[in-house]
Amino acid sequence: MTQQDLNKLHQAQLEIMDEIHRICLYNDIHYYIIGGTCIGAVRHKGFIPWDPDIDIGMLRNDYDRFKEICKKDLSSKFKYYDYIEKENYNRLHAIVSMKNTKLITFCDKYNKFENLGIYVDVLPLDNAPNDIKERKRHQKIIHRCKKKINIKIATVYTSNVLKKAIKKLRSFLFFGYSLTRLNEIFDKCMRKYDNVETNYLCAMAGRYSYSKECVPKDYFGTPVLTEFEGRKYYAPAKTDEYLTHIYGDYMKIPSKEEQDLNLSLFQEVIFNK
Repeated sequence: MTQQDLNKLHQAQLEIMDEIHRICLYNDIHYYIIGGTCIGAVRHKGFIPWDPDIDIGMLRNDYDRFKEICKKDLSSKFKYYDYIEKENYNRLHAIVSMKNTKLITFCDKYNKFENLGIYVDVLPLDNAPNDIKERKRHQKIIHRCKKKINIKIATVYTSNVLKKAIKKLRSFLFFGYSLTRLNEIFDKCMRKYDNVETNYLCAMAGRYSYSKECVPKDYFGTPVLTEFEGRKYYAPAKTDEYLTHIYGDYMKIPSKEEQDLNLSLFQEVIFNK
């Protein structure tokens, strides 16, 4: 991805994020910038220069409310997607996308899912059990659900014919299950403790392991406004504790090789006028 493409991508994501922020502010919905986006806010006052996405999390009740509000209040320039709203949806969580755009990733070359444009990831934050053994049992259930979905999706990152064939053959293990059905099962498992008072929250649809994504609730707490590219978005109350739990020394700059690898997953942005 060229620097020009990266700049265009970041600008579009900021537009999406501004719209999400507007909706949340007006409707009293709490959200948090999470993961690498949160590191960027702390370390760079904006995007990590080699990070081409924005991730936010919402408590499950807010996540569900946000979807319903988007149906009637989201600007016509944008579109909300999740596995219920979009057939053959290949993500574990919702996104808000900018219409008339494309974000071409490395794996788009080898996979057939519809391109949904430039987007911001919106992840639910669900209750996780207090008991360590119960949490480990739940972790195994969530891991199995994600593994089944990943096998069903059969994402291919190579042009190697043999590897592509193996991926496709493995996907037939779940021939009797639609992608929507597997997502329904996963969603139900994530919600298992949502009516139980617990001390932990977990972004179970996140890219990291359950144990990494699972943190004490007070790490999120009351969201705090944090500078991001000249704007202010909401971050977890205990940002340092949250980031340290997931990343350790999050202020350490990755090697040039790691930076380049991260950017290489994204190829091109397209705006259709």
